[in-house]
Amino acid sequence: SLFKQTYTNFEILAINDGSTDSSRSILESISDNRMRIVDNEKNIGLIKTLNLGIPLSNGKYIVRADADDICLPMRLEKQVSFMESKPNVGISGTGFGSFGTNIPLTELGHFSADHNEIKFRHLYQIHLMHGTSIWKRATFLSNDIQFDPDFAHAEDYDLFDRLSLVTKLSNIPDVLYHIRLHGNSVSQKYSAVQEKNSVRIKKRIFKRIGVDITEGELELFRDFCHHDHIKLKGREPELADLILKVILGNRFTGYFPRGFLLTRLKKLWIGLCLANANPELNLVLQTHPIKQHLPFGIKTQAKFKLKSLKK
Repeated sequence: SLFKQTYTNFEILAINDGSTDSSRSILESISDNRMRIVDNEKNIGLIKTLNLGIPLSNGKYIVRADADDICLPMRLEKQVSFMESKPNVGISGTGFGSFGTNIPLTELGHFSADHNEIKFRHLYQIHLMHGTSIWKRATFLSNDIQFDPDFAHAEDYDLFDRLSLVTKLSNIPDVLYHIRLHGNSVSQKYSAVQEKNSVRIKKRIFKRIGVDITEGELELFRDFCHHDHIKLKGREPELADLILKVILGNRFTGYFPRGFLLTRLKKLWIGLCLANANPELNLVLQTHPIKQHLPFGIKTQAKFKLKSLKK
């Protein structure tokens, strides 16, 4: 799929990570002068190999592609054009789909283009697909940023979080990448390690806001952001306490623009309250200090009271 790209001014840096099969001979059989083969003396794993590739690359941009996935023909052309038009963006991704043996092609995701929205979603999930990403090489080198082996199987999540502190993150909506689903994928084989390291990253981000968060609270916040209203029924006071900590912590640290965070949380909070409206929740809303930070408008108040009375 790389050799079928409409954008042709690129090199393929193929790092043979100490393979003992026919990988080297397969690479050598490709007669294209854009292919550059580098051999590791022994297998050092994905993360260290990725770090080797950054200084070895020659281009203005670095594009990631996992070995078992497919890049659509317009991928490089559209991503390079986007990055050229956004000088303040250091890394971006694309929309993506998935496929597999006896699994039809399915469109999976269109991630947000907004830097603050990506950072917000990183509080509960990664919001930039590693295999779709394009990076400004200079951003990595000037900030001495590398993948961290201490975050195995969540190294991309960790990297994007740290990059968000020195550059803008973005995505384009076009689906330009297809992920191959199979039982040997990292997310399948190492899900426990991936989840453990992902939790560490989320806690770090909340700490940056000024909030020491427990794993239980992380789950609560994730359910809130995923609009899992049924699971949150009866837990609204606990959630209100957590939201208030985030608002007050951010007021001190300034991690998010204040207006952005309040607007984002208010939309989620109103959606939850309207979905779970009842007299008990009405009492919570009357007495909890969250009402000072996420106030309901007149129409929302009327709608909520009407739903409460019906229940």
